[in-house]
Amino acid sequence: MRDREQAEIRRYEGIRFAGLSLAVSVAMAFFKISVAIMTGSHALLANAFYSINDVLSAIAAAVSLKLANRAPDEDYPFGYGKAEYVAVGMVSLTIAIGVCAMFVFSVVDIIQGVEAPPHYLAIGIAALSFVVSWTLSKRGRRLAIDIHSPVLATTADHQHADALGSIAAIVGVSLAVAGFHAVDRVIAVAETLHLIALSGTLLSKAVKGLMDQAVSDDDLDMMERTCLDMNGVEDVSYLRSRRLGSLAWVDLGISVDPKLNVRQAREIGERVRSAVDEALGDGVVTQVHTHARGYAPKAVAAGGSGHG
Repeated sequence: MRDREQAEIRRYEGIRFAGLSLAVSVAMAFFKISVAIMTGSHALLANAFYSINDVLSAIAAAVSLKLANRAPDEDYPFGYGKAEYVAVGMVSLTIAIGVCAMFVFSVVDIIQGVEAPPHYLAIGIAALSFVVSWTLSKRGRRLAIDIHSPVLATTADHQHADALGSIAAIVGVSLAVAGFHAVDRVIAVAETLHLIALSGTLLSKAVKGLMDQAVSDDDLDMMERTCLDMNGVEDVSYLRSRRLGSLAWVDLGISVDPKLNVRQAREIGERVRSAVDEALGDGVVTQVHTHARGYAPKAVAAGGSGHG
């Protein structure tokens, strides 16, 4: 019960982080767009798309984490964990469409020629963006690992990309101010291509997440070793798993001495369940089935994968 409570606390920490990221990203997007228009910096304007991306990611994170926290019901007996992957896919697709327009705009400007450099004020905003985005990306990454959340990992990836884009904007504006006027537009093109590639990578991860991907082989091996180390467990009949957002569902069968009565077999199964939950940490739902020695497991059912 304590582990469950800690998992809930950490998920709410994730929601609070998404709220903080949303507020900061909205402010940064506003400042970047305003200064980019005033200074004429395409590199900073393209960098503003990173902040817009951060805004969408934060909204998706907050909504999907709340939805994923809902208890399973009759319509969704395995819960709402996949809402996180849907959110990741929607954000990635939306931002890809937006940056494509910015890409065309910057290329056309390069072809037509750049008459004047942007104002150096754009450098200060880009530097501020780097510090803020780098800090948020580090915090978001730690939280994503703690609660095994793909949508928070996506938010952290977007913040990290924003930090890298801010460095590129600083370089582009600085060189443009120094006399290489077209560099600002070239950096803008590079930033849009980076965002498109990032969106494609994250969209691919979202699709994989919707395909009932199993937990890692290392975790599966650890679960099997944990079971076999328990007194009373003679063999692991099967071990199946599925990843649903920040949650992992584990279905395993263990073989016990056929001379044991039902109560004794259930006690062993309960000890195994507790041991597996403790080994994997928060965000795990484990179901244990006990069978007499010699049980032949059926083929893996649709929606699950693993050992056995």
